[in-house]
Amino acid sequence: MSGLAQLQHDFSAYLLRDDASICSLIVGDRTAALEQRVNVYRDGYRLRLIEVLTGDFPGLLHLLGAADFDALCRDYIDAHPSTHFNIRWFGGRLPDFLSGSPRGSQRPAVVEMAVLEWTLTLAFDAVDEVSVTMADAAALTAEQWPGMKLRMAAAVLRRQFVANVGAIRRAIDREETPPAVETFDAHRQWVVWRLDRGVYQRQMDADEAAAFDGAAAGASFAEICAILCEWHAEEHVAIQAAGFLKLWIEQQWIAELIVDLITDHDAR
Repeated sequence: MSGLAQLQHDFSAYLLRDDASICSLIVGDRTAALEQRVNVYRDGYRLRLIEVLTGDFPGLLHLLGAADFDALCRDYIDAHPSTHFNIRWFGGRLPDFLSGSPRGSQRPAVVEMAVLEWTLTLAFDAVDEVSVTMADAAALTAEQWPGMKLRMAAAVLRRQFVANVGAIRRAIDREETPPAVETFDAHRQWVVWRLDRGVYQRQMDADEAAAFDGAAAGASFAEICAILCEWHAEEHVAIQAAGFLKLWIEQQWIAELIVDLITDHDAR
């Protein structure tokens, strides 16, 4: 290893692991002691990462409070030093880290908030795709509709939560007073998506969530209609499914309509 490479290695080891090897190459003077000089960089590294986590997880900051959130960030930085050139991805392991820590293991709302907020980040940074339009759907023939499948955009992400983390985060985004934490008897179905340059989140009713999950798994329009029979009369499911399709198109959830024509031979 060259002298410069060794120097860089030792400096990185001090920032990430408090390895003091680099200190033998640094001297203090009357204006700043050795510890002050090297700690400027170590502390600056951590403060910058805490700043990034604060921007990505404002709801988590609200639930934990400033002191506990700061302690969580520092523990996370020590456990998972940044490995990306792009600092945007640094918080990706925080939800799992939190779920295994005392701060989150007995507090589902805290962990769910971290999951929701990282999901918002993923939706925002998802690849750009051209969305299907109503004109695309209207161009299909009656014979093509039963076998039609949907490819959902990468910026549409499904989650489920047992606490009202969505309402809390929405209030924070609107600079309103967040509601108190509430835990429900069963999980609420949730969806996060990007529309134009904004990221949105909302609850889904059970029938819409089932239809969406079926579509995302490759179900055809006819199969989505069959799924909806659990909630709606058979004579109404096609209209219900078409209504969901219209809504999803308007919200830019669908990246592609895949036509798989069902023939008489397939039906048999």
